Order: sequence, then structure tokens, then C-alpha cells
Amino acid sequence: MENDNQTLIDTNIEAFKCEMRAFPHVEIASPELLRQNRDDLNKLGLVYYLGLGGPEDREEAKRLWAKSNDGEAKLFLSVDRFLENDLSGGVQLLAEASKMGVVLAQLRYAYCLILGIGIEADLGRAYKILKKLASDHVPCAVYFIGAMHMTREQMLVEYDPERAQKLLDWSVKNGCKFAQFEQGVVDLRKAKTEPAVARAFGLIEAAAEQDEPRAMFYYALALARGDRVKQDTERAQRYLDRCLQLGFGPAVDAVKEAVKKM
Repeated sequence: MENDNQTLIDTNIEAFKCEMRAFPHVEIASPELLRQNRDDLNKLGLVYYLGLGGPEDREEAKRLWAKSNDGEAKLFLSVDRFLENDLSGGVQLLAEASKMGVVLAQLRYAYCLILGIGIEADLGRAYKILKKLASDHVPCAVYFIGAMHMTREQMLVEYDPERAQKLLDWSVKNGCKFAQFEQGVVDLRKAKTEPAVARAFGLIEAAAEQDEPRAMFYYALALARGDRVKQDTERAQRYLDRCLQLGFGPAVDAVKEAVKKM
């Protein structure tokens, strides 16, 4: 049991590290027009960085973001630093974006403080950030506060499983990908009917569509095998490829094992 718990902890840490490497979801309807008009430097940088509507040009993207010099640009630049394994540089940019009021940067900065990614771990500072965000009804901050109430081994909040569950339920309903994945897995284990299975996979899919690596890997395996869900190997490959792009350890290890057996 102890080994299982450690594996779960390690997997969660891997997932949060991937969060540092993932760009926020930004809908860009017409990247070609942005390349022509250049009227939004931050989104235009994203178009170049990701190669949307044309070839990838990361140096041009970073030049545009540096020129923009606002919180969103610093958030995007932080991702580039994490992808380059410059953890301290990535955290520094997150800290700057956090001070500028970028909510996602504040969340990610709190994650770094919890896990000691690129900065000395400081759960107290992380809690202050998350508590403020939770009071503003930011779903994933509410999730983390709920998780703290569910944990005995901490002194920041009262151990209160009933309150914790209410907070976690609220964060699921309001789109927190971490909460959606975890609740989906719990519901799937208990599901006895096809509608219940479908609802559970719906939560896991919602998390996967937000680049939650545990959800993407879990769902990819289910889709590849047709395990309680309709088989779809093409979609499974897409989720697995994204896991690998983000460097999600369990997915990387699984691919290495598969290659060894070939």
C-alpha cells in the first residue's frame, strides 16, 4: 500500500510539472489573419510559437512577447523557459506575471511553491495565493484548498473531510481539470451502468481536453483498448503524443517499455 501511495504522489508531481510546460488554452479562430494584421502581439506570438496558420518561428514569438511586456506575455515566456528546462527562469517570469494579476500565472506559481519547482518549496506562501484565488472562485484554487482540508499531515487548514468534499465537488462542476480527472476515476470504479460509465468518462475526457496529463494518458489507454469506452486508436494516439510532448513520465516510460518489446 505504501508503494502504491508513493507511486500516486510521484504521478501527481509529474502531472503538475507538465502543467508548467503547457500553454494555456487560447482560442485563435483565424491565425492567418493575425499573421497579416499583427494587431494582438500576445496571440500573434502564440501563432508563431505553435506554428498555427504557417511555419513555427519561436524566436519571433519570443521577440513579440518581449516587446509586449505584459502579464500574458510573461506567462507565455515562462512556458518557453520550462520547456528549455530553465526552471528558475520560468518561475521568475511566473512571479512577474502573478504580480500583474494573471490568474493562471498565480496558480502555476503556487504549484511551484508547493512542489519546489525552480524555487524553494513554501507551502505557506502557496496557501496564501490559493486562498485569495479561492475567495475569487477560481475553480482549481478551490480544489487545492479542498485537498488541504482532506489532508491530516498539514497545519494550514482544519482537517475537515466534509467541507473538503463540498469544495472538491464545486471545483469539478466548475471545470477544474485536476478535480474532474480524479472524480472521474473514482466514479468509474463505482460505475455499474452504461450511463454511469459514460458520465465518468465524460469527466476524464473534459480533463484530457484541458491537457491534464494523467487524464490524457488514462483516457488514451482506455481508447486504445476499447476498455469500457468505444475504441478509437487515432484519438488515443493524439492524447499519447501530447503526453510525450509535455514529458509526462508515466507515458514516456510506457513508450520505452513498448519499444523494448518490439
